[in-house]
Amino acid sequence: MAQAIQMQRKNDSGVYENYYPNTVMSQVEGNLQMKAKVVVTAKAGDNITVSGETTQTVTITDNGMATIYLSYGNYTFINNSDNFTVKLNIDTVKTYEILVKAKLLNDYSWAEISEISVNGNAPNKFAIGDAKAINLNGTASKLSLNTTLYCYILGFDHDKSSASGAADGITFGTFKTAASNGVDVCLVSGYSNDSDFRMNTTATNSGGWKSCDMRYNILGSTNTQNGDATATTATSPKADTLMTCLPSDLRAVMRPMYIYTDNTGSSFNTASHVTGTLDYLPLLAEFEVFGTRTNANSAEQNNQTQYAYYKNGNSKKKYNHSNTSSAVIWWNRSPYYNNNNSFCTVYSNGSANYANAISSCGVAPMFKV
Repeated sequence: MAQAIQMQRKNDSGVYENYYPNTVMSQVEGNLQMKAKVVVTAKAGDNITVSGETTQTVTITDNGMATIYLSYGNYTFINNSDNFTVKLNIDTVKTYEILVKAKLLNDYSWAEISEISVNGNAPNKFAIGDAKAINLNGTASKLSLNTTLYCYILGFDHDKSSASGAADGITFGTFKTAASNGVDVCLVSGYSNDSDFRMNTTATNSGGWKSCDMRYNILGSTNTQNGDATATTATSPKADTLMTCLPSDLRAVMRPMYIYTDNTGSSFNTASHVTGTLDYLPLLAEFEVFGTRTNANSAEQNNQTQYAYYKNGNSKKKYNHSNTSSAVIWWNRSPYYNNNNSFCTVYSNGSANYANAISSCGVAPMFKV
């Protein structure tokens, strides 16, 4: 003999009434006849605590979902990775779908990201490669920009903010075309005619990174030519530099980076030529990209570490920001050790190379918050 099922619903006064006419048997699954199906979506591996009429914890599977069955009542779902909370009232036998997922990096303001970074919580909130949109608006040297691209996390606790400080914060790389599965791009200007994005206006690497034209006149990584960045480098940047094109809310929370580079150049491979500078928007060094030394001063790597983003195996190949089908050469800040006129590059196939300082190559700097 079939067992009778008494359907109920909660009325507006919060009292359960017998017989809910909109419930049909096709919505009732197996022996769980008086429970609703709840599909929980979050990040794979997240543990979700469910409390209410019952308390339990479910783990999100690799497909980003978990399914549980719950009786009528009010429930709270807490993502234990960051205490993100969703509330749900179950008053019908049906399938509920809820998202119990914390905000993505792109959902946070730069002020919020800065607070998380300064408090040391960034590795618990974000992951290497997470991306955030920035609108580039203005003129960098000769390149006019009004476009949205994405910066992405290169590493946590990688860079110091002073010579004597500890490595901390979030270091971001540039750029991608989307927050997820975007094309890796760099900014390109004068690429085919060597007229703009050059390391120097003459064929020399003398003075290395510290005194190069790229650092001061194109990037605005410092507002003191051939000197360290100041407290106003980001907030009152040199005119017509890439720094001026960054959004003001980002520039307000950017932190200085104390980086090491060959700051002498001129075809020497001498350890004493590797010195520190204070920067806000520097290029990456060869070793920071590749984790090996090929064309840079062999002593640079003594004070450098490969960024986690590249150590994790991500592509080093970049494309033209305005033509994403065209792979291009992009600059590193390291002078080439074996002549007096070149700097290191990442070639269009993603390998380590070098180019004459007056060549216009792609630009993809980094910054810290």
